[in-house]
Amino acid sequence: MKKMYQTVEVELNARMETCVLCGLETTVPYLQPVELRKYFVHGCGQLCSACYHSLVTDSDKGDRMTNEQLEELLKMSAVKPDESSRDL
Repeated sequence: MKKMYQTVEVELNARMETCVLCGLETTVPYLQPVELRKYFVHGCGQLCSACYHSLVTDSDKGDRMTNEQLEELLKMSAVKPDESSRDL
Protein backbone atom coordinates (compact mmCIF):
# COMPACT_ATOMS: atom_id res chain seq x y z
CA MET A 1 0.00 0.00 0.00
CA LYS A 2 2.84 2.40 0.85
CA LYS A 3 4.41 1.81 -2.57
CA MET A 4 1.12 2.78 -4.29
CA TYR A 5 1.06 6.11 -2.41
CA GLN A 6 4.69 6.74 -3.33
CA THR A 7 3.88 6.12 -7.01
CA VAL A 8 0.95 8.55 -6.92
CA GLU A 9 3.10 11.16 -5.15
CA VAL A 10 5.87 10.82 -7.76
CA GLU A 11 3.33 11.22 -10.57
CA LEU A 12 1.82 14.33 -8.94
CA ASN A 13 5.27 15.80 -8.34
CA ALA A 14 6.10 15.34 -12.03
CA ARG A 15 2.84 16.95 -13.14
CA MET A 16 2.92 20.62 -14.08
CA GLU A 17 0.10 23.16 -13.81
CA THR A 18 -1.62 24.46 -16.92
CA CYS A 19 -2.48 28.08 -17.65
CA VAL A 20 -6.15 28.85 -16.93
CA LEU A 21 -6.27 31.15 -19.97
CA CYS A 22 -4.41 29.48 -22.81
CA GLY A 23 -4.23 25.90 -21.53
CA LEU A 24 -0.47 25.56 -22.04
CA GLU A 25 1.62 23.67 -19.53
CA THR A 26 3.52 25.98 -17.18
CA THR A 27 6.81 25.40 -15.36
CA VAL A 28 4.98 25.31 -12.01
CA PRO A 29 4.77 21.93 -10.27
CA TYR A 30 1.19 20.83 -9.50
CA LEU A 31 1.93 20.34 -5.80
CA GLN A 32 3.79 23.63 -5.27
CA PRO A 33 2.01 25.79 -2.66
CA VAL A 34 0.32 28.83 -4.20
CA GLU A 35 2.23 31.16 -1.88
CA LEU A 36 5.44 30.12 -3.65
CA ARG A 37 4.13 30.28 -7.21
CA LYS A 38 4.96 32.90 -9.78
CA TYR A 39 2.05 34.14 -11.95
CA PHE A 40 -0.65 32.71 -9.68
CA VAL A 41 -3.78 34.86 -9.32
CA HIS A 42 -6.02 34.12 -6.34
CA GLY A 43 -9.58 33.56 -7.47
CA CYS A 44 -8.51 32.62 -11.01
CA GLY A 45 -5.63 30.19 -10.87
CA GLN A 46 -2.27 29.62 -12.50
CA LEU A 47 -1.19 31.66 -15.52
CA CYS A 48 1.74 31.14 -17.84
CA SER A 49 4.28 33.94 -18.10
CA ALA A 50 2.94 35.19 -21.46
CA CYS A 51 -0.69 35.45 -20.30
CA TYR A 52 0.31 37.07 -17.03
CA HIS A 53 2.47 39.66 -18.78
CA SER A 54 -0.27 40.39 -21.30
CA LEU A 55 -2.45 41.42 -18.34
CA VAL A 56 0.19 43.01 -16.12
CA THR A 57 2.82 44.79 -18.17
CA ASP A 58 4.93 45.99 -15.25
CA SER A 59 4.92 42.92 -13.01
CA ASP A 60 8.69 43.08 -12.43
CA LYS A 61 8.11 46.22 -10.36
CA GLY A 62 5.54 44.40 -8.25
CA ASP A 63 2.55 46.29 -9.65
CA ARG A 64 -0.83 44.72 -9.04
CA MET A 65 -3.57 44.19 -11.58
CA THR A 66 -6.16 46.90 -11.92
CA ASN A 67 -9.77 46.00 -11.15
CA GLU A 68 -10.51 46.09 -14.89
CA GLN A 69 -7.67 43.65 -15.61
CA LEU A 70 -8.81 41.32 -12.84
CA GLU A 71 -12.40 41.39 -14.12
CA GLU A 72 -11.18 40.59 -17.63
CA LEU A 73 -9.08 37.72 -16.28
CA LEU A 74 -12.05 36.30 -14.41
CA LYS A 75 -14.16 36.43 -17.59
CA MET A 76 -11.39 34.86 -19.67
CA SER A 77 -10.66 32.09 -17.18
CA ALA A 78 -14.33 31.09 -17.19
CA VAL A 79 -13.98 30.10 -20.88
CA LYS A 80 -12.26 26.79 -21.52
CA PRO A 81 -9.01 27.23 -23.52
CA ASP A 82 -10.27 25.18 -26.49
CA GLU A 83 -13.42 27.34 -26.67
CA SER A 84 -11.49 30.59 -26.76
CA SER A 85 -10.82 32.13 -30.14
CA ARG A 86 -8.42 34.61 -28.61
CA ASP A 87 -4.68 34.22 -29.12
CA LEU A 88 -2.51 35.51 -26.26
